[in-house]
Amino acid sequence: MQPPSSTLEHLLEGRDLTEAQAGDLLGQLTAPDLAPAMAGALLAALRGKGVTAAEVRGFAGAMRGLARKPELRTHRMPSTSSVPAATRPVV
Repeated sequence: MQPPSSTLEHLLEGRDLTEAQAGDLLGQLTAPDLAPAMAGALLAALRGKGVTAAEVRGFAGAMRGLARKPELRTHRMPSTSSVPAATRPVV
């Protein structure tokens, strides 16, 4: 992973990022220690250069890697046999 200043220089030269570099960039952008001014400069440089398909794939892959997987609980539906016939829903 290259430092943000190197990535910024790369983008300001109008050069595209590889998929892996874009994924690394997203990781850097989500790091709490990245200065807001550097984050803004990186995003502005990327916007000015234009985004490629490989960069979008890299960002998407990195987002999937950062995503939290919620713990889902399963609930059992009550049996309709315990509901009186007059109140059972008609399906």
